[in-house]
Amino acid sequence: MPADGAAPEGALAATAQHTVWLCRPGHSPDPCTTSRAATSVSGKGSTAEVSSSARSSSPKEFDCFYVYPTVSTEETANADLRVQSSEIAAAVTQASRFSAACRVWAPMYRQVTVHGLVTGLIIQPSVLNTAYQSLLSAW
Repeated sequence: MPADGAAPEGALAATAQHTVWLCRPGHSPDPCTTSRAATSVSGKGSTAEVSSSARSSSPKEFDCFYVYPTVSTEETANADLRVQSSEIAAAVTQASRFSAACRVWAPMYRQVTVHGLVTGLIIQPSVLNTAYQSLLSAW
């Protein structure tokens, strides 16, 4: 790897073949196509069910790329590529909203973890570079 931390050309293409997907069209289970049903609570406390299906019968005309936020509670600076409940929850609550309009693609990446943020490890260039290169390699 070059001194600037960039991956050599071709290394990214080879890595993309091994992408771990949180969400992708045709993948099951796909948390990005989870039902978006919700409960609406008025200021007076009354509730109403609000239903909206992420799976519509109309074909989607374009793809969406979703990068989930910092959610990993792993005790390292960068997360591994295991699909865990924190990433699934982020996809259900955020990305599933987009699936009504587009095909959602969401790769797992070596995000900076909550631990990395809290302990200040994020200021190390290698930690941010690991997260960025991991995300970039998915494509």
